[in-house]
Amino acid sequence: MKRLVLAAIIVAFAAGPALAADAASSGKACAATSMGKNKKPLAGAAKMQHMKSCCTKAAAQAKLKGAAKTSFIKACEKGA
Repeated sequence: MKRLVLAAIIVAFAAGPALAADAASSGKACAATSMGKNKKPLAGAAKMQHMKSCCTKAAAQAKLKGAAKTSFIKACEKGA
């Protein structure tokens, strides 16, 4: 039983940085695609809406739910 709990703790701590790194890279990928129809970078509310939409789609592709999804989206939006 102790081994199982220890293994679960190790996996949880190992997955945290990997998830954060993935969120940061998703944030940069979303920021890179934030161009308007006139090929100029988005700014202000339009950029924020694009980032939220892009990060939400990335979380859905990663099949995240609950607190993990919320954390991923916040890190993704901050990564830009």
